[in-house]
Amino acid sequence: MALHDLDVVPEGTAVAALPTLGPPLCWVVAVLWRRPPRPFLTAVVIGALYGVFLAVGHQVFWDSSLGMDAPGLAGLVPGAR
Repeated sequence: MALHDLDVVPEGTAVAALPTLGPPLCWVVAVLWRRPPRPFLTAVVIGALYGVFLAVGHQVFWDSSLGMDAPGLAGLVPGAR
């Protein structure tokens, strides 16, 4: 969570738990509310998109939270990039 990485929200509080429990709860609500023809696939796609945005967010705030340069993809074998 970006707010935790930036030390805006202290760890172990209810406010810190909300971004952890909120997204899966929203996925379930979205699937139950919209009633898609393939609910499992819909939840998987929502989760995958959330994972991509979470990874990008953590990379963006890497320097701010850890005070060092992000390793990024520089250390990987060129074929793995």
